Amino acid sequence: MLIKHGFYVNVALNEEYMANVTGGRTRDNVLAGQVAAALDIDWQQLAGVKGLWTHMIVINGHGRSFSHTLGDSVTNPEEIYGARGNVVAHLVSMYAEKAFLDDRVILSLGYIPTGSFFGFDYIACSFMNVSICSNFAPGKYVPGGKDWPSGNIGGVLRLRPTEQTYIMGGVFVVSPHDYNGGISGWSMAQSGLGKLSSQVEIGWMPSFGHDRLRGNYKIGMWYDNSRYPDLYADINGNSFQETGLPRRYRSGMWSAWLMFDQMLIRNGSGLADGLIALGGAAYSQGNVVAMRDHEWIGLVETGEPGGVVVTRSGSCSSIWI
Repeated sequence: MLIKHGFYVNVALNEEYMANVTGGRTRDNVLAGQVAAALDIDWQQLAGVKGLWTHMIVINGHGRSFSHTLGDSVTNPEEIYGARGNVVAHLVSMYAEKAFLDDRVILSLGYIPTGSFFGFDYIACSFMNVSICSNFAPGKYVPGGKDWPSGNIGGVLRLRPTEQTYIMGGVFVVSPHDYNGGISGWSMAQSGLGKLSSQVEIGWMPSFGHDRLRGNYKIGMWYDNSRYPDLYADINGNSFQETGLPRRYRSGMWSAWLMFDQMLIRNGSGLADGLIALGGAAYSQGNVVAMRDHEWIGLVETGEPGGVVVTRSGSCSSIWI
């Protein structure tokens, strides 16, 4: 009944249990999860406004972070726990979307997780690792490039010159706080707003052969004119830990990425039904982000047990099977 009037409601539960039973310095087991509720409204069905949609996602977060237990804050093994703690209702997104020229031009405005548009890979969330799900690190670790479940006020303009290509750009207001919108996400008018981050991405989405083996190839970058503290230097360029002087702040930060996923063998009619190779490389300024560069490669097989991903950051690599 709701769908007939343009209301699309979805509720999903995700629970992840992790434990370290041998090796390392710490033994522990944790459970983390979330309940997500999404409301999408088609205003053409509801009120006759062609090409207009609104989207809203609210989540409940609960549990503990396995990464914090192990003393790691860079490669959190749980993609379900991040950018929010235990909250009753956390606002993820709330924005309007208007299509023009038979969906060749799409404008989105509102409270948006930038990483859900830029540097996004829906296949990468097959692995329990927040470093690649669904947006790459280190870009997601700074306020100007927030991914789910944290957002920024701004807009995205997407152009589709052909069925298999797109060009998109975005401008977002940056909050200097660790949690944009506060821990619960609803305080969008936080102090310190005013700086901007701007993104651009170009993509190619080909389909090869009789089986229509789908691929996604994208390259992009973003620039944030906010001021961030240097991880090493004090106001004179020496180690702030040795001198005890205030840290140096650097204006402007940029990040760039190259990402792909390509189906190699098809097992069914769905977009992800088959053997898919994925990978990418990303770079951010190392003087303001602990993870300067990040390279990853992996395989996903849908319908058969198994799947391996390798992620690398500096001299650290991990494998999930």
